[in-house]
This record gives sequence, C-alpha cells and structure tokens, in this order.
Amino acid sequence: MEQSSIEFQTGPYGEVYPIPLTTGIDPDDALKALTDASAAMGSPVDVPTRGKSLGGMYNLGMLYVHQLRLREALAGELSLPEAEALRRTVMVDRQPMSLRPLMMERLEYGFAPILTYLGDDRWRVGAGDRSVTFEESDPARAVARAQQLFTTWADADDERWQAAVEKVMARYPRSLFHDYWAHYTRHHDEGWERGAGFHLQLLGRHNTFQLTTPKGSRVFTTSCLRAAHITDAIARHAGVQPDYPPSPVVMEWLTVEGLPLPHMTDEVGDRWQVGAIRVRRLRDKHVILLEDAGGDRYVIRHEGRRPKELVLRPLVDGEADESKMLAHTVVEPPLKEWMKDMGRTVLTMWFIWKIKLGAE
Repeated sequence: MEQSSIEFQTGPYGEVYPIPLTTGIDPDDALKALTDASAAMGSPVDVPTRGKSLGGMYNLGMLYVHQLRLREALAGELSLPEAEALRRTVMVDRQPMSLRPLMMERLEYGFAPILTYLGDDRWRVGAGDRSVTFEESDPARAVARAQQLFTTWADADDERWQAAVEKVMARYPRSLFHDYWAHYTRHHDEGWERGAGFHLQLLGRHNTFQLTTPKGSRVFTTSCLRAAHITDAIARHAGVQPDYPPSPVVMEWLTVEGLPLPHMTDEVGDRWQVGAIRVRRLRDKHVILLEDAGGDRYVIRHEGRRPKELVLRPLVDGEADESKMLAHTVVEPPLKEWMKDMGRTVLTMWFIWKIKLGAE
C-alpha cells in the first residue's frame, strides 16, 4: 500500500477514520499485550479458551495494539504506509482524527470524539463548547492524553445515557416478549431487527451489545434481557410499535428451553398440566393457580392499574406472599387476546419457565 494511494474515510466532523494499524501483528501477541497491561493495572483478565468469547478477546487485543500504534504513527515511529499517511493528514494537513474505537465509527456520543492538531504543539480534543485545548510537543503523549480524555468523557456520556434510558424503560415495563427477543438476539448472529432502523446485536463476547438507531450506534454491557428491554423501550419512545411474535412461536421457543407442551385435563378448559406442574384457572377470581409435584403452590393474578400486570407469587397457607414477586409481565397486546383462548397456556408456560430459572 503506497502512501500516495491511501484515502481515509471521514466522519461527520470531517475527521478521518484511521486504517487498522495491525499489519504484522500476531493475534496471540496482541492478546498477551492486552492481558499484560490489564494485569499491570491491577485488573487481570481471565481469558476464555474457546468459542466466540475467545474470538472477542483476540479482537480486543488487536484493538488495544491499534490504539498504541496510533501514538507511534503520529510520532513518526511506525514504518507503515497507512501510518505515514495518517501522520501527514493529521500533523501537516491539520485534519481531525477520530478517537472512536476501531471498526465502531458509527458510535454516537454527546460530544465530538475527535483529536485535532492546531500547530505549534497545540492540540484540541472535541469541538465547540465541549472541547479541551492543551500543549504537548510529543505527538505520542498527545494521543495518549487525548485517548484518556476520550475515555473519561465517554464514561460520563454513558452514565447520562443510562440515566435517560432508565426513565424511558420505566414508561414501558418489562414483558414476556423481552425474554423472547433476548433469546432471539443471543441465538442469531445477525441480531434482532426491532424495525424502522432499530437493531440490537450481541458482539460475540460476554454481554456486550451494539444498539443501532436512526441517530447512530452505541455499545454497552448488560444482560441480554435488559438489552432487549432497552431496545424495545427506545423504539417505542420514538413511536415505533413492536411486531409481536404470535403465541405458537413463543410456545415453540419455550419447548426449546425444555418445557413440555401443555395438555388439558378437563373438558371445560380450566385445568391443564405442563410436565409435572398442574394448572387450574379460577374464573370467578380471575387467577391461575400452579402446583408442582413437591406441593409448592403459586398464583398468577392481575395487579396494578396503569399499567396492569400479571404477577406470579408463591402461595403460603392459601394466601399470596406479597413480599415475593417471582415474575411479572405487563398486560399488553397481544396478551389481552391470548387470555381469551388457549394462549393463556403459553403464559403459564412462560411463568413456569421463570420458576424453573429461579430454581436453577
């Protein structure tokens, strides 16, 4: 790759996106550099031995090496055509450089994630009102300082985003569909397409997700269930209604999770059984009772007003234990329709699955 033939992609601030500076780096060496650095900072990393998690760690190692090499590139200490071209673009042409993680150029922040060389040993991180200018004669130290400042700002930005997300999630309570969508996201490499530009994807390492919206992307770490809830809530907040899975699809998912299909034990349809758990619907009280083979009993009933929820609680001496809520789901379409027909058996399957998860 000749320096004169290199063209950089650019972002919304006119910043260049560095080409990966990982030529000639062995993935094992990159991973060792990352783990050694983590250990030196008092945060040793337990490296997985196989699968997507190991692949994700290799990626992190290469990203770490790239970040270090950015410093060498701007200091003129890295003899690669792409490094030399980057140095000329930033140091001579004074074009800003992106500080975003490599290969995540669409990530959205509440500030301009860029570094600009102003000349005369002066540098600026950010732009406009959200910017810091400092003096540094060594480009390598300037990049290191900019990377640290970016991390500090990004962490604060993430805290503000999480606080805003919590408010939105509170408006759209959790439902059994979040469990289904979480399962779908975890088991489909292409992720879950929520619709209208909202997409959630597991990045292949632990519980790190990328949420893409019409405004950009964000990477965060949380449980798969909470990630699905966040995606759904943000989409609803933007006015995009969900595409609910029908009850047979949810039933199929639950059988994959190990639950047997329900079967009716009376002709009226008020009693059925899911494996060893007996189910009885009390029409006059609008509740559903569960009893397992060991004699433990549970009740599913409506609670709350706005929004109304179906709540699972244990029964103690015939009364619901108000101190223990084992599972709950907001009553929303199509749950209202499900409760009018055999779909209620799918609801009880989901509640039984939640009991099973708690037992494990």
